[in-house]
Amino acid sequence: AQCFKYIASMTFEIDQHPDTLVLEDYFTSAVAALQEDYGITATSKSASCMLSGNRAYQIEFYTRDERGNPDRSYMQYYTLIDKKGYIISYTGPFSNWENVFSHNKGDAQRMIDSFEVERIYEVV
Repeated sequence: AQCFKYIASMTFEIDQHPDTLVLEDYFTSAVAALQEDYGITATSKSASCMLSGNRAYQIEFYTRDERGNPDRSYMQYYTLIDKKGYIISYTGPFSNWENVFSHNKGDAQRMIDSFEVERIYEVV
């Protein structure tokens, strides 16, 4: 369990039934949920960008442990493609000592930049 705290990870989630198909509303709702779940009050960055050729939003923030100390750093991307929500999360320990999050952030960014949703078009 102690070793896990020093590992960076990346997850790709698909929201099959998003509450809205308006990207700005989807992102605003996600940030509100992050504020409620993790108690974040401010982010270091929040910006619009492109993901798999579609408009997306990116956010960076960190969470705190039960004592109020910085715990984990996060970089997340949100986009809507073909009525599905896509959420990519890169996370690692918040630390100036080990620098796990920062050290692997470039590799994580390259993986995110290469993310592509394969779309199949049907004749209607």
